[in-house]
Order: sequence, then structure tokens, then C-alpha cells
Amino acid sequence: TADIALIDTTGAVTPLTRMAMFAADGILFCGEPGVYEAKTIARRLDELDELGLEAGHAIRPVGMLFVRTNARSRQLRAWATAFADPEQFPSGPLYVFQTHIRQQSSVRDHPGYGVPTVFADPGGRVAQDYAAAAKELEARLAQLAQDQAA
Repeated sequence: TADIALIDTTGAVTPLTRMAMFAADGILFCGEPGVYEAKTIARRLDELDELGLEAGHAIRPVGMLFVRTNARSRQLRAWATAFADPEQFPSGPLYVFQTHIRQQSSVRDHPGYGVPTVFADPGGRVAQDYAAAAKELEARLAQLAQDQAA
């Protein structure tokens, strides 16, 4: 058995996405910082309560991981603050990962290579960012488990 299963689905709610959310204990949101992305995340957060009732268990948001963005981006900082602020983001607050996944031209078109992003340039910044995100995700899941046990 697995302790953690990551299921990468589309951002749209399709039957596959709904089944994955229904089976989940937690959801990690990934996306670029922006207005439309924030609206989508807000809708998904509202849907989690409904899906949790149907599933018979709570489905909690694990957090938000920003991808394809620069650390010095004003937009990244602004949205990170908004997601963490319950007054600005009433569906939240949503934990925002300190790690973010930067853009890198060598992997921008990774689907064209037919390999996952981290294999397109395993020594690159994006692969390093994903490794750091995995460590932060592990720590976040441990914190959530500890909070749930308390």
C-alpha cells in the first residue's frame, strides 16, 4: 500500500478529476499566480466540502504550489499573500508553499520530448525545485497528520 498517491489531473472538473478528488484525503493545488487561477481554486475549495460529504470523509486542501513563475514576481507575492489571508480569500486561508517551480526554457516544451519535466533536464533548476517541493510536501503532510491527531 502507499502512504501517498499523487494523481495529476486537469484543472477542469471532469469525471476523472471528480473521482480523484472523491477518493482523496487531501488536494494539492498547483497553478500559476493569476486572477482566473484564483477563481478556479476558490471554486474547487467550495466543492471539497460537498465532495467530502458524498465521500463520507473530510477532503482537506493541502496547499497551493505555484508553478512556472519567478521568485521575484510581484504577482507571485501578491497571490501568495491573498491565498493566506481569509479576508481576501474567503474560501481559505490556503497554505501556500514556500517552494515554487520556476520557468526554464529547456523544459518549457517538455511534452514535445515525451518525458516528464524532471527528466527533460534532471540537473536543471526545475528538477531542483520539484525536489524541494517534494520535501516541503512531506513536511506539510506530517504537519496535517499531527494537527488531525491533536
